[in-house]
Amino acid sequence: MTEHLSDRRRRRLGAHYTPDSLARHLTALAWADLGRSPRLVLDPSCGGGAFLIAAAERFLDDGVPASEIVSSRLVGFEIDAKSAQRARELLRDWARAHGGSSEPKIFVLDALGDGTSGVVPTRPDLVIGNPPFLSQLAADTAMDPDARDAVAQRFGVRAAYTDVSALHLLAGIELVAADGLVCMVQPESVLGARDAQPVRSALVDSADLVGLWASAESHFDAQVRVCAPLLRKPAGVSRSVRVYWEQDSFSEFAEIALTDPTRWSPLLATVAGVPDITIIPGDTIGDVANVTAGFRDEFYSVAACTRQGSVTSKMPRVITSGGIDPLRCLWGERPAKIAGIRYSRPVLDLESLKAESTRVEAWVLQRLVPKVVVASQTKVIEAAVDPLGELVPLTPVVSVEPTRSGITPAMLGVALSAPSLSAVAVQRAAGTGRSSEAIRVSASAVAGLPIPADLDLWREVTNGCSGSIRDLGRRLDQLFATRIASSSPDGQELALHWWLDRLPKRRAPESTG
Repeated sequence: MTEHLSDRRRRRLGAHYTPDSLARHLTALAWADLGRSPRLVLDPSCGGGAFLIAAAERFLDDGVPASEIVSSRLVGFEIDAKSAQRARELLRDWARAHGGSSEPKIFVLDALGDGTSGVVPTRPDLVIGNPPFLSQLAADTAMDPDARDAVAQRFGVRAAYTDVSALHLLAGIELVAADGLVCMVQPESVLGARDAQPVRSALVDSADLVGLWASAESHFDAQVRVCAPLLRKPAGVSRSVRVYWEQDSFSEFAEIALTDPTRWSPLLATVAGVPDITIIPGDTIGDVANVTAGFRDEFYSVAACTRQGSVTSKMPRVITSGGIDPLRCLWGERPAKIAGIRYSRPVLDLESLKAESTRVEAWVLQRLVPKVVVASQTKVIEAAVDPLGELVPLTPVVSVEPTRSGITPAMLGVALSAPSLSAVAVQRAAGTGRSSEAIRVSASAVAGLPIPADLDLWREVTNGCSGSIRDLGRRLDQLFATRIASSSPDGQELALHWWLDRLPKRRAPESTG
């Protein structure tokens, strides 16, 4: 439990209360996956002790005496002394309630530090828990340079922006016994986020991903969806992953092959019903266009210099994700909220921007070219054409600027709007969006998407891009008949229906603009 911590202290520690029901559920899954009663269970970030109590209950069901459970079968590490004391008290009370009396082994330690060696004489068979969620993009939760260097030296991973929770997976594998299991609650972004890639790659040589629990529901007080990878040590044994998916009080189990052990997002996409689409190698968007998106500096500078415009304004227009629909720009039709201010027609004051930041000014001027703008945090790829180069993409909007002769913004907009490409984008980025159905569209993700192989057909479809939304979707997917494959013979038709269900419930796209 974390109720004794102030909000500021909780944020600094990344501590979030774990519901007893979730701790019991994940412990039961781990117990079953391990296939035996473990000799020792370690929670390397035990907080108030929810997972240790859940493990104690499982040991009791296995016939282990309560006094032995608390004294010999459970170990907890906890960085916060008050939380560690609460866990000790909880375990003492549990032992007394079950006829035993023992002193719990709870140590005030940082699992990512160098003080864990030798603390536990026997390696645990099961490492389980809910490690701190600490984004490295926020000043009050980021590790200092010395801590980052220590992590890099210990695990061989340089992960400047990797959430601390993912690093605990590496610590768990380091601590667990051979043939042991690690099961830790993680933000869903660990499955596909670029910043978690160093951890996923580092795990390839030391452990197999053998299971994954995920849920569309919100399970605890962190404003983030969570999952729990199950990792078995050593690596190189398993070729498939048992995926446990929960949604609307319904549970589903699937055994799924892991084709790339460094990419876990496709597992979540599969159980969430995303059509199975495979890209056949060939040219990508990044081969024919410059694909870029701003970061924090660009966002704050552009936001500070955004003004309320008019229909006749000569200033460039600022476009947000909310102003983009599939093949439609809604600037001036839909209000935009930028840095807390509502605009009906947001425009950029270039003179003010020049005074604010000459670097960002130069970046903006480079974007004022014919292009496609792509929204983020959407259910399908939503791309609108900017044929005259009038739009300034506000972070995280992606700008796709054609560089190859004969490729126009309209062609790129049409290609990006194909249903199968949305399916591919979800497969590659499942879990990284703000909601269970949202795609976090990054510049690198867009750059990696395929382009049609038949240039003449691509032009033809672009020039005749009209009709009902169903016919349009089917026509767009015809562009990729030779660039995609599916495990199902009607994979593209499945992708079309899936895409139609996820389209924004607004007016259908009518043209490429």
